Amino acid sequence: MVKFLLQRLLVSILVVWGSLTLVFFLLHILPGDAARMIGGETLSQERVDHLQKQFGLDRPIGEQYMSYITGIASGDLGSSFVDNQPVVEKLMVHFPSTLALTFASGLIAILIGVVFGVLSAIYQNSWFDYIFRFFSLFSVSMPTFWIGILLILIFSVHLKWFPAIGNGSIEQLVLPSVCLGVAGSGLLARMIRNSMLEVMNEQFVLALRAKGISEKMVVYQHVLRNALLPSITIIGILVGELLAGAVVTETVFSRQGIGRVVVDAINQKDIPMIQGAILIAAIMYIVVNLLVDLSYSYIDPRIRRAPVNKS
Repeated sequence: MVKFLLQRLLVSILVVWGSLTLVFFLLHILPGDAARMIGGETLSQERVDHLQKQFGLDRPIGEQYMSYITGIASGDLGSSFVDNQPVVEKLMVHFPSTLALTFASGLIAILIGVVFGVLSAIYQNSWFDYIFRFFSLFSVSMPTFWIGILLILIFSVHLKWFPAIGNGSIEQLVLPSVCLGVAGSGLLARMIRNSMLEVMNEQFVLALRAKGISEKMVVYQHVLRNALLPSITIIGILVGELLAGAVVTETVFSRQGIGRVVVDAINQKDIPMIQGAILIAAIMYIVVNLLVDLSYSYIDPRIRRAPVNKS
């Protein structure tokens, strides 16, 4: 287990480094002058040159990259091009909002996905199964912003149950969490449904039924447990979807989270803010996937690494 953990940590570090390197060079080769975009099109060339020197954009790209990597290693993500505030401080102000949204929407996605997937498998080819298939197709294919607008029209404009915008209260978290959770639940539900149908046709399930064990006990004590194990791996993918969807969701519901910061930073080509936000998202994604791998290897003993015999 220790060797497996060390291998996963090494892979995680390499993935984060690769992601940051790719983003760094993409941001620097994209068209558009960051100094002119921040200062305005009417800014004089002398002032543009001054801003480029201030931001360090006049240095060779290799020197900028090494400065960026060494800064990350020391915990310094630089300062925003827009207001010269430390990137770490600005991100930490918005990080709790995004974390709360990701956590709440993840719980909703798991709840909907498990319930719908299990019931759809149990009542295969029934009216509920057909409704589930429609819901699954709807949640996977519909854009997140469209689901958000629909929720605002129904629950905020017409029913007036929840506020449409803002953050800071539980009521303001409900609609964006449901929006993001519904969008991410379809994939998980389909995975659970397919896993349950596959397990229900296994030989040990047929043997349990032949012994006279009740269908309820067979499904909930044997089939469900074995079907949920493969579905654990989908949680890592789900977190990636939620983080990506948070950018759109926070914009639709005017939440001041990291997703909204990324959108503003892209519009202003605030390179340090973009890089810092992507670093936070990459670390969250890697940590969740690492925990998923560890939990899966612990729950399912079949994939635990066997000791190597030395001759």
